[in-house]
Amino acid sequence: MVGISLRTACRYFADWKKLPRNSELWYRVANAGLRNELGFPEEVITTLAAKLEVSEEEVRARLQKPWAMKQLVTGKWAVEVREKQERKRQTRLQAAAKLIYLYEVVGVPLDRIIVELDRLEAEVRSQRENY
Repeated sequence: MVGISLRTACRYFADWKKLPRNSELWYRVANAGLRNELGFPEEVITTLAAKLEVSEEEVRARLQKPWAMKQLVTGKWAVEVREKQERKRQTRLQAAAKLIYLYEVVGVPLDRIIVELDRLEAEVRSQRENY
């Protein structure tokens, strides 16, 4: 009747049962606010950004997606954000390891490598502060 398989309907029902109490009500209220273009108050966006440790622009962009509220209510949004941050940290760690390896191959002593990495870190921090 609704155009989905029994298996999909059962999965949707199981997902719905996992939701916290009253989450459907909060989901409807939030979606109604979005449809009426009320948007979210800046303090909500700021609080979400701080709690999830992401930029306010990313919060705004995510809230525009149709499934954003469901992900936010079920806690999947926070997990996805943490996984993204962890991938970013891993990429940075791999890049640092490659840099250290290159220095060692060239024959730079370890204490000099540490000094150089500290200098690069200070330079990056200074550039971030200037933006």
